[in-house]
Amino acid sequence: MSVDYGFLWWMAPIDPAISTADVNNRVIMASGNLNQFLFVVPSLDLVVVNTGATNDSFGVTVDFVVRELIPALSR
Repeated sequence: MSVDYGFLWWMAPIDPAISTADVNNRVIMASGNLNQFLFVVPSLDLVVVNTGATNDSFGVTVDFVVRELIPALSR
């Protein structure tokens, strides 16, 4: 998954074949210590918050939200 970064926010595409320059193809993310995550998907009016207790498995949450949850809700 290709991501962009700027102004302390990460942006990932919903559809990897389309750029995040398309505002309808953006997942805006913030991450913090201990697997704290915030995901905002404006095109779906969706906000997902994840709290954690360790730094283990950093990518698991991102993969689940971007590859599983958002595509399921986009149908």
